[in-house]
Amino acid sequence: MKDFRLLIPFLAIGLLFASCRSHKNLPSRPMQQDDTPMVENPIVTPEPENPYVAPDEPSYSTLQANIICKTNGMSANGQLRMIKDSVIWVSLNKIIELGRAKITPDSVLVHIKPTNEYIRIPMKELESQYGLDFATIQAIFTGSDVTNRILHTSSSDFIKVDNMALPQSIAVRSLLPQLKATGEVRLSQFILNKALSIPFQIPKSASPFNY
Repeated sequence: MKDFRLLIPFLAIGLLFASCRSHKNLPSRPMQQDDTPMVENPIVTPEPENPYVAPDEPSYSTLQANIICKTNGMSANGQLRMIKDSVIWVSLNKIIELGRAKITPDSVLVHIKPTNEYIRIPMKELESQYGLDFATIQAIFTGSDVTNRILHTSSSDFIKVDNMALPQSIAVRSLLPQLKATGEVRLSQFILNKALSIPFQIPKSASPFNY
């Protein structure tokens, strides 16, 4: 089992690992029309002594935010879109678009764009192997701290958006003995309860990722 399979529960961080590795020595290509460049080199805010804890059941129907993922000396930026209890969509860029992930209660689907490869994993498989389900992944992005068989997350630097407390920093640490990795997800420019598009398509020419 290769590293990407283990990194799937890291969501955007897992996509970053696989995309950066696959992107090495590949020529650049223009960004697509629906790609949105984000701010590079964010300022990391230290965790406060008494961080605000987000409510267990945040009130929202959709959530959109800019996202920056950093791990093991790598970083990428992009966008997070969520339709509550339905779909989580992440796109990551580093000069070009690295890839997209679409997570539903049924499956995790990732398209690595530089190499035109894809990964599809049933959510039941993640639940049985790692104790990770859609509701848990969704809760991570809205500020719930999670510890299970595969990872530990810790949210901090909360801000209030439309009377909802949301984290600007999510620290992620692998609990797998075969994968010593830590990372941080930075979120900014939250938009709640607005109509969202979820652009995601696997080309017929794409091949399965060899993990």
